[in-house]
Amino acid sequence: MKKFLLAGIAAAAFCAAPALAADMPVKAPVAAPMFNWTGFYLGIEGGGGWADTRHTNANNGATSGTVGIDGGLFGGTYGYNWQAPRSPWVFGLEGDFSWSGIKKTFNDTGTGFCTGAVTCVTDLRWLGTDRARLGYAWDRFLVYGTAGVAYGNVRGTIPNGNFTTGNNTRSGFVFGGGAEWAFAPNWSAKAEYLHIDSLGNKNTYGLIAGAPCIQCEQVSLHNIDMVRVGLNYKFGDPWGKAPVVAKY
Repeated sequence: MKKFLLAGIAAAAFCAAPALAADMPVKAPVAAPMFNWTGFYLGIEGGGGWADTRHTNANNGATSGTVGIDGGLFGGTYGYNWQAPRSPWVFGLEGDFSWSGIKKTFNDTGTGFCTGAVTCVTDLRWLGTDRARLGYAWDRFLVYGTAGVAYGNVRGTIPNGNFTTGNNTRSGFVFGGGAEWAFAPNWSAKAEYLHIDSLGNKNTYGLIAGAPCIQCEQVSLHNIDMVRVGLNYKFGDPWGKAPVVAKY
């Protein structure tokens, strides 16, 4: 008799189990945390640039005409991003400093300023920028626009005569945009384009060192375009996890 009673209880419990399970609340899976771009970062960057240059005699207005120059860039990057939790917008400040190989030794375009054996030299020796960034993020992929100030050292001379070699540190406005991808914990890769309208037109070198502007020559550098790629390391929480509210 006891065997029949125990068997009946077990069967009733087995039949009731699905009904009890159906009445229990079921939680939807919690969404994975989104990547958050907030934090300080350091990195390296490199690429190339091209620009227009012109040498002009400050006394008589004779000019070399406009000549294109180009070269490589390599340097370091530093910055800070801020992104509010559950917001796609990313605000940041970024700076960089690069060695520049943007230079050229050239003859002019036919105006007689530096022709034949007499050549002009323009050399952008180094370049830096300090910029604000505004971006929109899709999780670990970020696109951004950027603008700020650029500064660099421009060297110029005519090496075939008795001219001095001079250089000036100059500044100008820079703007551009790019994209960045956080491909691993703390690490991101980026590609960007920047444009500098001008780094000025200043007296750079002359015929006699120390003389009051005898045959003073101005070197202009303008329409500077750069394409660079970079690798950044972000400090702090490796994935910058922001809290996510689960929906039921």
